[in-house]
Amino acid sequence: MERPTSLWLVTLVLAAYGALAVWAAVTLRDARPAGGGVLALGAAAGLFFGQRWARFLVYLVALLVAVSWGYSVWILAWARWPFQDPTGIVVTLVPGALLIVVLGCSSVLVSRYFRRPPG
Repeated sequence: MERPTSLWLVTLVLAAYGALAVWAAVTLRDARPAGGGVLALGAAAGLFFGQRWARFLVYLVALLVAVSWGYSVWILAWARWPFQDPTGIVVTLVPGALLIVVLGCSSVLVSRYFRRPPG
């Protein structure tokens, strides 16, 4: 079955996110981002080779990113947010929110692609 361009873009986004997370884990000597990065790289590899199980890794990566971002925002809010001005707050939140939107859309695309009957 011919794979659409959108699926290749999802694969690229997951590979880039996974590589960045693993790089951050190695550079910062902190194992926490490595788990999500390895899952994202596994999902990207599975999508690249057209494996149906890869969709579950995509869902898991999207869920982990959303939960960890939400938890981080909650912790910062309880710690009286480090920025006083609204611009600083928005600039801080936008990258994570965009990543969640992209991964959410990726989950929908992957779900629609693999829901079709093969052939």
